[in-house]
Amino acid sequence: VVAVTAVRSARLAVVDERTHTLPNRLTGALAVFGIIQAIGISAWRHDAAPLVIAGVTAGILASLYALLALTKSGGFGDIKFAGALALTIAPYAGLFTLYLLPIAFVISAVRIMARRVRGRAAKHPHGPSLAIAGIVLLVGSMLAGPALILA
Repeated sequence: VVAVTAVRSARLAVVDERTHTLPNRLTGALAVFGIIQAIGISAWRHDAAPLVIAGVTAGILASLYALLALTKSGGFGDIKFAGALALTIAPYAGLFTLYLLPIAFVISAVRIMARRVRGRAAKHPHGPSLAIAGIVLLVGSMLAGPALILA
């Protein structure tokens, strides 16, 4: 799971860094993986909670990123990527998945500061920050174990 999520997220981050776009075929593949995984985990546990939490967190994060896109604080591709990451991460991280947005924004803030120190324009794609935040959340929640998951 970590490998698939990391590889897909890294691929999306590289594409976003180069082209400032997040293609539907790549974000869609990650979202489908997340949905299948959430359904599988829910079926294996005989508990609908992982699937419900994945759907709810994906909806909340996509809505927040939609508000950011409408205010020109982010791109519309970030909506898809945040939703797809939430579907993939939530079965393991539970409601901690909602920290995807603040962690990604802290990473973006660090990237902006670094760009300004180097004398470059502050504008940058947000996809790499989302990818790093998603991988950190996924690995952190898996290492923390089920005791910390609020599901």
